[in-house]
Amino acid sequence: MSSNQAQVQLSQAPAAPLNQAPTAELYSTRRISVPFGFDTPLPVIDAGRNVVVSGHGGCTDGEQVTVAITVTQTSSSAVATGQHEQQCNGGLQTWSSVVTAVSTSSFGDGPAETCGLATTRDNGAVTDTFEWCKDVDLVTLTPAAFLPMVFQP
Repeated sequence: MSSNQAQVQLSQAPAAPLNQAPTAELYSTRRISVPFGFDTPLPVIDAGRNVVVSGHGGCTDGEQVTVAITVTQTSSSAVATGQHEQQCNGGLQTWSSVVTAVSTSSFGDGPAETCGLATTRDNGAVTDTFEWCKDVDLVTLTPAAFLPMVFQP
């Protein structure tokens, strides 16, 4: 049974009459309490070879989470991968990571798809996984994007 499914256990109570359904107890197995997500737009840096990916999520306090990230841009045929690790605090957390192109193509401005796989661990043992994708916009960063108008020539 996958970690995304609930476990159903029938109670050990005496058999119910035929016209009455047995009672069932549901136990959630989800340890990732807040779904992970990506921000948009995402900055493209280093001449299109890297993308700064940021997002949010939540997991059980004390566990470690690893987020494996893939960014794919159809228009440029560029693909980048990377990962981010951090300690869970039991609440909503933000994160940021730079992913690097594994393709010969570089990223440009425009739409892309970003996918992630969050894996939580407790003392090295996997406790849960969560997979998701989101359509995002990529924007090339230039020094002018961050400098106030006063400092621009």
